[in-house]
Amino acid sequence: MAGAYAARRRRTRRGSDHRAVRCPSHRPRRRTRTHACGSAPDIRARPRLPRRRQEQVTSTVDRPAVGELIVVSGLPGVGKTAVATEIARRICGVHLSVDPVEDALLSCGLEPGWNLGVGAYEAVASMAAANVALGNTVVVDAVNDSDAARDTWRRVTGSVTFVVLVVSDPDEHRRRLEGRHRGFTRVPEPSWSKVCGRATNYAPWSGEYVEVDTCGLTVADVCDRLEMKAPAAQRT
Repeated sequence: MAGAYAARRRRTRRGSDHRAVRCPSHRPRRRTRTHACGSAPDIRARPRLPRRRQEQVTSTVDRPAVGELIVVSGLPGVGKTAVATEIARRICGVHLSVDPVEDALLSCGLEPGWNLGVGAYEAVASMAAANVALGNTVVVDAVNDSDAARDTWRRVTGSVTFVVLVVSDPDEHRRRLEGRHRGFTRVPEPSWSKVCGRATNYAPWSGEYVEVDTCGLTVADVCDRLEMKAPAAQRT
């Protein structure tokens, strides 16, 4: 018996280049934990980030995000929404506007008035704060005719840039106002007399702000004056 066993070992070693041959059925089994439902988890290889990428992700998570807030202000009809939209497009920012939120609140059956207007400002400010916390640059457009309205944005972040748009020519301002169609179902377009009344009660600006007279300028011209540059891939 001992001779036959030795002969078998010699034949096995010759046929496998001196390496022991194991039967596939003798492969060691992995021990897996069973879930509460009785099924075993998938033990196949899970995707893992390269070490360098893991370090980049870790450093990004550890570093607090710091965003910025740009608030485009002015009377109705001066071009706030158009300019704010173009600024956000050029800098790949987030554009938020108060009037669409107010229109949505009115469509829910809420009564128009001062409280609803404040609610629209606060709702946009909440969304702006969430995006600034993610490190995004947020561009808001609103009339901001009072110090209380402007303080709404100062509470969002200490990094606020106020851009004030004006139209020095009353005839052009009126033409813009009466010629726009924003598509709102609940927020009515203000009349020229109402805009003139708001101009009378418009609180003067204090502190740091940038004022641009949009009379005779295109939206692109205004953004160029504000030195809002488009990414290289989007420049024409």
